[in-house]
Amino acid sequence: MNLRKMMFLAIVVIATALSAACGGGSYPSGPVTMMVPFRAGGGTDTQGRVIAAEMEAVLGQPVNVVNNTGAGGTVGVQELLASEADGQTVGFVVSSATTTSPVLQGLDYGPSDLKMIGTAGTFQVAMVVGAEGPDTWDEWVAFAKANPGQKYMFLGPDARLTMQQIAEQEGIELEYVAADGGAAIAPALLAGDIDIAFSGGIHSRFLETGEMKVLLNLNSTGDLMATPGLPTSMDMYGVANDVQSLLAVPADTPDDVVDALAAAFKTAVESDAYAEVMANIQFPVTYADGPTTQSTLQEQYENFIANQ
Repeated sequence: MNLRKMMFLAIVVIATALSAACGGGSYPSGPVTMMVPFRAGGGTDTQGRVIAAEMEAVLGQPVNVVNNTGAGGTVGVQELLASEADGQTVGFVVSSATTTSPVLQGLDYGPSDLKMIGTAGTFQVAMVVGAEGPDTWDEWVAFAKANPGQKYMFLGPDARLTMQQIAEQEGIELEYVAADGGAAIAPALLAGDIDIAFSGGIHSRFLETGEMKVLLNLNSTGDLMATPGLPTSMDMYGVANDVQSLLAVPADTPDDVVDALAAAFKTAVESDAYAEVMANIQFPVTYADGPTTQSTLQEQYENFIANQ
């Protein structure tokens, strides 16, 4: 081997070693943290955990779920934004925590501060009551008018706003009670501590037992899977609350990392395991890639600001 070739090989070896020492190896370089900004056991957490497991198999590193709750998911998004933009921390968040909720809370971030990896599913958003509650939405409205101060539990500022808009049109006086996830709503409603609740879909597991009733569909995109044919808030009041689950990272995350995450996320969302979980909780799988998700959320964000 001539001297020039030996020197070339030595340079390659040194460069490779330096790259590895500086963290320049292939992504991911270690375990990935997936932030889920709601309680364990709720709809977001249920989806996030199966997606984490499926992504782990693709990425070749553990994907560990951490629940960081508060303020309709915005606490988790702010923690994500404060993390290193290296893909070692990702957020499985809800769309409202990137669009309407930061505006309503006066927070200084929006969708452009994040790089969207993709959309996974659509929440089955509805107004629900316990087994002893009225059987229809019209019956509940009449009851609430006759009995002011009914306790309404909500997940975030957007869910509070939705009910405020409805209550104003109906002339209803309510007491508003904040929750930090669907897993908190279910026991409160079943125990009778609240009278009506905003559900992102946690109600689906209580329908067969008759422990909950769904009165009003808050989605604008069609029937709820578990309870088709319900009246919709869009038809009745001109308001809706469409919420999607999605994966995101800080906006300045390197493109190669985003590409690796996007490939793993797409595989996870299209997996049999995710389809089975979504069928069990009666949520539709609604995959969209990162650029499509980014564009959709930015449009929603700008429209919401313009209408404030």
